[in-house]
Amino acid sequence: MRIARWALIILFLTSSAVYAQFYEWTDKDGVTHITDDLGKVPESLRPDVKIHKTTPAVEEEEAPPVPEIPNGEAAPELYGDHSLEWWLNTFRKIREEKQAIESSVAAKEQYINIFDGGRRVGQVYSREVVERYENFKKEVLADRERLKGFQDELDELTRKATIAGVPRAIREGR
Repeated sequence: MRIARWALIILFLTSSAVYAQFYEWTDKDGVTHITDDLGKVPESLRPDVKIHKTTPAVEEEEAPPVPEIPNGEAAPELYGDHSLEWWLNTFRKIREEKQAIESSVAAKEQYINIFDGGRRVGQVYSREVVERYENFKKEVLADRERLKGFQDELDELTRKATIAGVPRAIREGR
């Protein structure tokens, strides 16, 4: 019942663009009533009526949403539009993906070098080994393009982080 009462009060207070008064009273059965007309309040209950006054609504620019902070903890410090944790996780993700591709390229290039070295000394390879070699040569070219894309993404993120004031240790991955 209290929630409904306060919801009505808030509704009345926020929906009006002019000064207004609202009257709240509780009848003999314990039911709470709210009205904007004092004449609707029984005369015998008027001495106990609560008066709620509103002020005109002031239009403001819409502010960005404020994240809810549980248990009264301090809001995270923002760097640009993101928290330090977001920057840290984003840098980490890109660096990990880039590192995985670099490792894959290194392993494929090692396979290619061993294959080429064996050919020079007359090694004969099975059809499967030759197909893997050919696939690795193609994949290395594609992986190098992906590496370039990750490096460009990392460079752009670093540029934005620098502008946002993200600490150097995070930008440089230390």
